[in-house]
Amino acid sequence: WNATDDNAQAVFEAGNGLECIAAHPKEDVVVAGYKDGSVKKFTLGSGNAVEVCKSTGFKWIDCIEFIDEARVLIHTVKGQLEVFNLSTGELTVKFKVPGAKANGRAPHRTKFGISDCRNFVCCGNEAGEVFIYTINSGQRLNMLSMPRIRGAVTKALFTKQCESVIVFTNDSILWRWDFKIVEKSSEA
Repeated sequence: WNATDDNAQAVFEAGNGLECIAAHPKEDVVVAGYKDGSVKKFTLGSGNAVEVCKSTGFKWIDCIEFIDEARVLIHTVKGQLEVFNLSTGELTVKFKVPGAKANGRAPHRTKFGISDCRNFVCCGNEAGEVFIYTINSGQRLNMLSMPRIRGAVTKALFTKQCESVIVFTNDSILWRWDFKIVEKSSEA
């Protein structure tokens, strides 16, 4: 949609089961995640939609975001995080958020956050816990929680300098943790 002249730039028939979308950072491309686990790439101007990859875990995609120009990160309703290369459809990294579950009828919905440097992801679960991972390896760096959080995490995101995580819960409370990400060395 062009806001300046109030005209639609493209109209797509997305089909049934569309759950989430994300815009490409530079190109006129949108990716869409579906209940059946498929990810479709829509190119604006052409009207074409192409399936580019499919979730390997529980099929229902809850959230999708571009990591960079070539890769997307998807989150299923059962807490599986998967990184796909859009050009090849190849799954490059897969990891799971502990404590995330869905019953298929009314799944817990949570949106993850990607750091501005595009190296880290934070994602929560139903117990109010938030986990921080490196995107390229899926290595868990930290788990944030406190006993006072009783609601499920609905959104987790990083601040601009990646020094804090902001968390929204389904009991209408907003939390902030200040921290410094220190990547664990693979050498022992």
